[in-house]
Amino acid sequence: MADSDAMLVPTARTAEFVLAELPDRSRLLEVGCGDGRLAAVLCKHGHRVVAIDNDPRAVATANERGVDARVARFPDGPDGPFDAVLFTRSLHHVDDLADGLAAAARRLAPAGVVLVEDWAWEVMDEPLLAFCARLAAAARSLGGEVDDDWQPGAAGLAAWQHEHGDHGLHTGASIDAALRQRLANVGASAEPYAYRYLARYLAHVPGSEQAVASLLTAERAAISAGSIPALGRRWIARGPAVA
Repeated sequence: MADSDAMLVPTARTAEFVLAELPDRSRLLEVGCGDGRLAAVLCKHGHRVVAIDNDPRAVATANERGVDARVARFPDGPDGPFDAVLFTRSLHHVDDLADGLAAAARRLAPAGVVLVEDWAWEVMDEPLLAFCARLAAAARSLGGEVDDDWQPGAAGLAAWQHEHGDHGLHTGASIDAALRQRLANVGASAEPYAYRYLARYLAHVPGSEQAVASLLTAERAAISAGSIPALGRRWIARGPAVA
């Protein structure tokens, strides 16, 4: 199954992050694989991926991509040992962070690593919300299917915080704290993330790869200039587990 043009950029960025941390022919567990885009790329690089998701339709699509994908709700799922456990924008949904990370650590090989790509939704502020609103308008102008979440200003920011808080999503800060409590040698970085919304909105628009790449460039520039905070986060946590 071919990837959509819009998803090529975010998938490639995540793959670069993961591949840089893996030895050849690693055995991997991806938690929250969605429709298997990333897992399929990792398999093409020679890695052995077992992918899980609690959405049967997403798992079926991942299987169509040639991925060994299985329906499971983490911390349920296949046993290790794995050279890496990947949480690809899924850890903020795990009910109990401490138990989930303990389960990940138990599945690691002795030199294994937990790799997390996620976001810190709580850092949203008015400048970033305005940036995201411009992103949404650009996506709409290109034919993207855009939701109504991006209302700039103080009222829009309050609505954002209320919406995400009510859904019980873990914050970036809570993910960081849980990783440091459960795993040793944790490294973290702040990353662009808003451009992923443009990719999602344009998933069914042919030839949208360049639009997503341009938005990523603009977001990087705005972050570097200090105009907006970085919404994304990455963590690399190498064992052993903290007792």
